[in-house]
Amino acid sequence: SSTAARRLVEQGVPVVLFHRYTRSGGMHGVVCDNRDGGRLAAQALFAAGARRLAFIGGSSDTSSNVDRQAGFLAELRRLELPEPVSLNDEFSYEWGHAAALRLFNDCPAVDGLFCADDEIATGAIDALRFRLGRSVPADVKVVGFDDHPIASKAAYALTTIRQPIDAMVRASIELLLDGDVVRPTRRVLKGELVLR
Repeated sequence: SSTAARRLVEQGVPVVLFHRYTRSGGMHGVVCDNRDGGRLAAQALFAAGARRLAFIGGSSDTSSNVDRQAGFLAELRRLELPEPVSLNDEFSYEWGHAAALRLFNDCPAVDGLFCADDEIATGAIDALRFRLGRSVPADVKVVGFDDHPIASKAAYALTTIRQPIDAMVRASIELLLDGDVVRPTRRVLKGELVLR
């Protein structure tokens, strides 16, 4: 927890947050460039012809969710597309399913959906296909984030942003072994758009 991490920092123990960061507390952080990932997602949806976009995110207080959504919104503004409908709650299949039902009940014209992770995306895809009778990607294009193993399965063939997990692990270990406890570092590594 963040509280436990802060207590360790107070004792002079190096702490590395993996896949997230905090602006306070003196902790190192190693993250994927989530803002750039949100930008890549918006570009992929736009390139696929989607113009009425929406965002289904996870926990609204996590740095990864905040940054993914911010990058997505910034790129939509640059592309001069309208502000998307955004729903945030948790990183889970169940939330993705429930959010898609709610979203498409309120905004049936949405034709592009960026989900803050692949679990959310798979839940949304199943809701679209099996509860709402929508074809993915013919009716609605969906982009996820992480490149979870399920994203490559034929049932989903999900376009997603792949995090550089191996490089993130190496960076985390380097910071734990050699990092400066007094001056925390944030390492941001680029993700990769995987088109499926």
